[in-house]
Amino acid sequence: MKETIKGIYRRTIVFNENIILCHFTIKKDIVIPLHHHKEPHVGYILHGKIKLFTEARKLIGNKGDSYIFEPDEKYGATILEIQK
Repeated sequence: MKETIKGIYRRTIVFNENIILCHFTIKKDIVIPLHHHKEPHVGYILHGKIKLFTEARKLIGNKGDSYIFEPDEKYGATILEIQK
């Protein structure tokens, strides 16, 4: 895995011009500010607990949960717990 931003590690699994599949490992208490992508963003939480937020909503994700953000929807996250 490559540290792309301090505390955020990413391994790109596969990609093309329309979609990318990555595995992220993110340290506790890291805050990912609101941002967006032209593609939808789909995630699956392998372990830990994360607070996900948009301009309109907030949700808590736990191990085994999944989520989706629409194209150009602004979203961010805070890592609440790390568990393996």
